[in-house]
Amino acid sequence: MAPASALRIAAESRSGAGQADPLAVLAGDLAAAAAEGAPLGPLWRAAAGSTGSEELLLLSQAWSLTEDLGVPLAQAVRTTAGLLEARLAHERRLAGAVAGANATVNVLTVLPLGGPLLGLLLGIGPAELYGGSRLTQTSLVLGLLLAGIGRWWVHRMVRAVARGPVIS
Repeated sequence: MAPASALRIAAESRSGAGQADPLAVLAGDLAAAAAEGAPLGPLWRAAAGSTGSEELLLLSQAWSLTEDLGVPLAQAVRTTAGLLEARLAHERRLAGAVAGANATVNVLTVLPLGGPLLGLLLGIGPAELYGGSRLTQTSLVLGLLLAGIGRWWVHRMVRAVARGPVIS
């Protein structure tokens, strides 16, 4: 199918809800430009720049390859779609990999609240529980400090995993 026809069909299928869909507007503008024979790579690139979309930028680069070097459009778009699907699959696997660490750090942060809550259920207020001696006050401060350091440390490790290996 010619790009102008495909883009026109995409615009019509996206605009069925009655609301102004930015993708339908973009597809309509691209279909009109394609019908006039204008190059679409720069239009895709402009749309990517205005939205900040890395996906549209990748598509604009593939489309420009087609217009500039004669690469088959279907193959370029199929390759772009494959790259985007691989990126989404990677992000899902990464989210699954770090979910356990995030859940653990949240449980270990909330768990120390069980002691004061149990104390309240037994009729012992926080002032009585922690205000009794220097040792309990020091333990409270040290526990809060260690919990904060633990959260920071785990989040640092999760960010390092999410960044991936650095190849130099």
